[in-house]
Amino acid sequence: MGANRSHPLAAARFGYTGSSSGLAAALAAAAAAAAAAAAAAATATSPRMSASAEATPTDDGPAAKGGESAATTADAAAQEASTLRRKLSASLKLQIRIAMGFLLGGAAITWIFCGTAAFAALMLVVTLLGQLEYYRMAIRKGHTPAQRMGLVTTVAMMISSLFSPSLADAVFPVGGTLILVYLLFRKHKISTIADISTTFMGLFYAGYLPSFWVRLHGWEPVGGSHAARALAAAISTVWPAAVLPFRPLLTTGALVVFWTWLANASADIGAFFIGRTFGKTPISSLSPKKTAEGAVAGFLCSASISILGAYLLRWPLWQVTGAIYGVGVGVVGLLGDLTASMFKRDAGLKDSGRLFPGHGGILDRTDSYVLSAPLVYYFVTAVLPILM
Repeated sequence: MGANRSHPLAAARFGYTGSSSGLAAALAAAAAAAAAAAAAAATATSPRMSASAEATPTDDGPAAKGGESAATTADAAAQEASTLRRKLSASLKLQIRIAMGFLLGGAAITWIFCGTAAFAALMLVVTLLGQLEYYRMAIRKGHTPAQRMGLVTTVAMMISSLFSPSLADAVFPVGGTLILVYLLFRKHKISTIADISTTFMGLFYAGYLPSFWVRLHGWEPVGGSHAARALAAAISTVWPAAVLPFRPLLTTGALVVFWTWLANASADIGAFFIGRTFGKTPISSLSPKKTAEGAVAGFLCSASISILGAYLLRWPLWQVTGAIYGVGVGVVGLLGDLTASMFKRDAGLKDSGRLFPGHGGILDRTDSYVLSAPLVYYFVTAVLPILM
């Protein structure tokens, strides 16, 4: 306390109780100290006088410098800890994403080779979940699409794709007409153009387009394919029966689906790692992390896998058709990814859902496969037969 009272400001602060003359002296000293402090602050604001003001020694200078040094050290430690947490979090997320990718890859292989009926049933489940994610994004924007009618029409399309692919093309316009009638007489509210548009977009994007995978899965060329049978026999030989205790049901269409999905996955992997390491040129503001360097790497990976598949399936001009097919799958897959990003950006969402840790929802995981489905189907069933 003695040290505090020896300072004029300390005397005023701690209530010095000496004689009246001592009190007056203390008050005068405190006022003088306050005036001096104000003058010093004003001087410090002037650029020309800042250096001299900093150089002037004061009683509390070392303490202030010590406090500033401690604060700087604490800030640096906090920043270092925050950076370490971010790096650990990013590393953990990447590990979770890779692990989930392997699990999804194994599940996809099982799904493809479990038979056309089982493939169609699981495709229906995935399609309905993806369609619900899309409709939730539309609802988030204030629209009211006809969800139930859209889902019912999708079920009809998937079933018809399994038993009669040509009938599936009739389900879409007939179901669309019924949806318009429903929206016309909906009781709760008068439907808007946005309600109608989001209903049909959900049906087309998340229902009709994926139905082409079911059509392709059960496809067999006229007279069969000797190369496909040989490849199917090879897969059956190396099939891990201990892990997947059933006999794979292989069709030519199932093999094409397998190679196409493998090419698409390789494009995603190549684009991710090359873009992450060397990417410098953003492609679109919809997805700033996607770069031209990563996209080119993805196209090359997809083309490589597709050329191998074309060779094994004995496609005509397999070097050319495989390369064209692979690049096309990569390009359309990228466009599908950007399309889903556009939907999510408009809805103010980072992911369409949270079903898969590190991968988001159904649409996040299948966006690059949606737009490619009809192009793949018609390339394999219409273009290749002409070349043969």
